Amino acid sequence: MTYRAWTFVFNAPTGRLLGFGLVCLEARYASIATADGARQLHRRHATPAQWTRIGQEIADTLPPFPLKRSSAILEVLAGYGIQPNVSYLHAIDLDVPDPAAAAAALDAHLLGQLPPPTE
Repeated sequence: MTYRAWTFVFNAPTGRLLGFGLVCLEARYASIATADGARQLHRRHATPAQWTRIGQEIADTLPPFPLKRSSAILEVLAGYGIQPNVSYLHAIDLDVPDPAAAAAALDAHLLGQLPPPTE
């Protein structure tokens, strides 16, 4: 099965990279990966209404500048009260033969967006 995944970049108001987010409608997948050296994934959970709104936002052309504060994508990925700049980065089709492995494949893709760890 092919899964379309949308990647978003999180930056502090100063421009410092905070991490990346990934959304996949077909898998009902939303996670963020922090760029703080820990390389941690944080799964995010959306309500059915938020998934509907995310689908509508993705159906429109995503802007190359920070998402509006009213964005369902921002609500789900960043949560309420957190104010990073979240911008659309790219979309990619991932072929995953076994749907049970979709989350693991999406996790691997998301972690692959992070810069390599520094020593």
